[in-house]
Amino acid sequence: MSERLQALARRRSDLQRRCALDRQRVLDGIQNLQQPLLGVDRGLQSVQRFAKRPLTIAAGVALMIGVGPRRLTKLMSRGVVFSAAVKRILSLVRTFT
Repeated sequence: MSERLQALARRRSDLQRRCALDRQRVLDGIQNLQQPLLGVDRGLQSVQRFAKRPLTIAAGVALMIGVGPRRLTKLMSRGVVFSAAVKRILSLVRTFT
């Protein structure tokens, strides 16, 4: 094989290796961007779901007016903790059954 062909084969091999590394970097970057955006997507889906139910919005506003924002925040945080605990318990039950 001539020197020219060997040089071209080495160059091609180097370029392919660089392309593979670049491809991996792009994929890593996309995955790093995807994680935060998944939370945003879930939030938008929740807002869209509640926006389709005006009665739910009205009930939430009435609850805030009746209970007060501080107390409502405290109740909501307790509800979130309770729901997380229930989800964990249910997942444990599913793994043992």
